Amino acid sequence: MPDMKLAYVLGTFPSLTETFIQRELDELRRKGFKIIIFSLRRPAVNCREAGNRTIKHLVYYRPSLLSPAMIAAQWYFMLRQPRRTLRALRQTLAFSMHDPIELAKCLRNLPVAAFFARRAAHFGVEHIHAHFAFMPADVARMMATLLDIRFSFSAHAGDIYLQSRAALSRKVQAANFVSVCTRYGLDELNRRADPLPPEKVHLIYHGLTPSQFSSLEASQKCDGGQTPERPAPPLILSVGRLQPKKGFVILIEACRLLRDRHLAFRCLIAGEGPERRNLESAINRLGLSETVHLLGECSTEEVVSLFKQAHVFALPCIIAPDGDRDSLPNVILESLAAGIPVVTTPVAGIPEVIVHGRTGLLAPPGDARILAEMIEELLKSESLCRILSNFGATTILERFDIARNAAPLAELFNNMRKTI
Repeated sequence: MPDMKLAYVLGTFPSLTETFIQRELDELRRKGFKIIIFSLRRPAVNCREAGNRTIKHLVYYRPSLLSPAMIAAQWYFMLRQPRRTLRALRQTLAFSMHDPIELAKCLRNLPVAAFFARRAAHFGVEHIHAHFAFMPADVARMMATLLDIRFSFSAHAGDIYLQSRAALSRKVQAANFVSVCTRYGLDELNRRADPLPPEKVHLIYHGLTPSQFSSLEASQKCDGGQTPERPAPPLILSVGRLQPKKGFVILIEACRLLRDRHLAFRCLIAGEGPERRNLESAINRLGLSETVHLLGECSTEEVVSLFKQAHVFALPCIIAPDGDRDSLPNVILESLAAGIPVVTTPVAGIPEVIVHGRTGLLAPPGDARILAEMIEELLKSESLCRILSNFGATTILERFDIARNAAPLAELFNNMRKTI
């Protein structure tokens, strides 16, 4: 059977905060799939991973609505496939009529879907897959209608929790299958989109290439000594987009408590986002400007370098006031693979990998005092550090290797082809 041709519809590609998608794409290519990528937004200029990784495969970005290519694509489908075009328009109206803002977004993206669909047809695409149940899933649905093929999508976090039940249900019902990256997310999707048949929604954890992060042995990270890569004082590391659900303000408050206990340490927070100004204000207000630093965006290579220096990884996730929450932050998996002891919270899917006292430590969400106590315990206890590092790294090897975790998704794609 010739290699299957897939189209992936993504919000932004590449993205420093969604490297799990890049790993999935790379593994599917290794398994023989031919993939064309459609991105609704271009990456930021300073996305340093964009240069080398996107040259090896086809990537198309959304052009201007008035560009000749966009206009030509619309006319192509209206003249060549009028019934499919009308069907796509009717579906869009039916799916979005309840929400004027959503309707405006979908109507704006219907020409985008036509542009993408024409190029997908030229590539010979047999199935369309989107990441996130927001606009990428809508565009994938429109493309599938225009091409008269099937589509699916992966749901993750905010795309499950932050859109209406009605919108989420319609997207799930329209898709041929949906994958979810945690058991918590799967249960939440079933609750919000009505109970779904098991063959419709599938639990597929994200995966890592463990060797990418395991350049240091766990014993090196926990010996309490000073090496050229791990300078004193000990480093508390955190990585993630600067937004409320990550709980960075709680980590900063925990650092104040550790400072007041006269504990020597540094804290580095890598990432960018809308909370930067609030976090900077908290750091200055608490007198931590010499101890806590916001690094801004970091590439995967830079994060790996930070892992080599870190003694503890802390990410005190919370459920944000608007209901947003992480599902299972990939950086927690990366920290475990690197042998870094992890302190986090039992929010959403995190307890599916972090077992308190075995693969990490779990503090109550929002409790800076207990978070500080757990960080201090790790910085002072070599034996606890070793236990968590060893069990954490073993968990990644056994449950989160990308070669193993991408296999069920590959099988789902192949099954779509067999049932055509």
